[in-house]
Amino acid sequence: MSIPNDKNDFEIKAESQVLGKKIGIDSLSIVRILTPEPEPTVETNTSTYASDNSDTSAGGEVIITKYGEKYHNHVHGNMKHIEYVSLSYAKQHYEPCKICY
Repeated sequence: MSIPNDKNDFEIKAESQVLGKKIGIDSLSIVRILTPEPEPTVETNTSTYASDNSDTSAGGEVIITKYGEKYHNHVHGNMKHIEYVSLSYAKQHYEPCKICY
């Protein structure tokens, strides 16, 4: 039995038969409760930058990307949806970028 994605209430009925004669009917009602995926804990900025030389190390800030695992001291490559965070925060939650450091 497949369950449609757009339906959350189901009823299943089962009949018992002996020699072609009904001897019992059971039913089960099911309510599916969907739990939403948690949002990432780091808010992101959807700004993009044309320059690959934006250096943020002077102010004690570094760059993180929306789904990245590393922090950067300058914009490089195809970095979209970046956010500036403090270096101390980044060191606690991310690894350093091998290109930047």
